[in-house]
Amino acid sequence: MAKVNIIIGGQSYTFACGDGQEVKLQKIASLLNEKVLMIKNGHLMNDSMALVMGALIAIGELSDKCDELILNQEKNMLSQEDVENTVNSIEKASNQISNLALIIENA
Repeated sequence: MAKVNIIIGGQSYTFACGDGQEVKLQKIASLLNEKVLMIKNGHLMNDSMALVMGALIAIGELSDKCDELILNQEKNMLSQEDVENTVNSIEKASNQISNLALIIENA
């Protein structure tokens, strides 16, 4: 099991993850960090609230992309399998962000 150090909202965290998943976890954390910093910029709120709001925004953006992909399936001439695989990947990333937000909120 690998360990990864990430920074979200100015806080440093160490997480365990599966071997080979380090880069993916860092990328997800980086995306969440961008959202949290955007929310905290100029707003007085606690770290937990900023984290939850950041996760919700990121998940909302993923959901919008998923909906857009489904609506444009015929236009883009993607196979149903391609769309389903992409939707599944987006949903998986969304779940990972949600889980990460819960872990950090409870840390």
